[in-house]
Amino acid sequence: RHELLHHDYAAKFPESLDPALPKEVVYNGIYKVTDPTETPLDAGKMILSPTRTYAPLVLKALESHFDKIHGIIHCSGGGQTKCMHYMPEGLRVVKNNLLPAPPIFRMIQKAAGTDWREMYQVFNMGQRLEIFTDKETAEALVALAATFKIDAQISGYVEAAEKNSLTIESEFGTFEY
Repeated sequence: RHELLHHDYAAKFPESLDPALPKEVVYNGIYKVTDPTETPLDAGKMILSPTRTYAPLVLKALESHFDKIHGIIHCSGGGQTKCMHYMPEGLRVVKNNLLPAPPIFRMIQKAAGTDWREMYQVFNMGQRLEIFTDKETAEALVALAATFKIDAQISGYVEAAEKNSLTIESEFGTFEY
């Protein structure tokens, strides 16, 4: 919310922030909660819209494909680069078919002026859960996600490499980590 909402909210609602934070990171956005967005929701409702839980999907995925799942990453606190913290040595992750970034991430990028490379490091960009598995199992998991009305797709692949790396090919460019 600090990247999106206007600085006026710091004075109006001082209880909503840590007073020890530097002023330049507190409510440094451009939006008021009633500002329209490119969706039917105004900025405030978009920020407050609930996040969907993936627990039921993960439970079913583990029940039916446990032996084929090599890793599960919840892409919060590390964004799309979080997987790099858990990869065994000698692997390159290529994410070349990500889900489209929801409008809120364009709003954050516009308000904060953050470059897209950093956006993928910090935010999940609309892809909150990754399951690392073989292609056949991935296709079955995409079908399973559909039964929960969750958009899912195979977002990339992993290959052997001399050193660990991540390539993100997105609607905003190609980024190497």
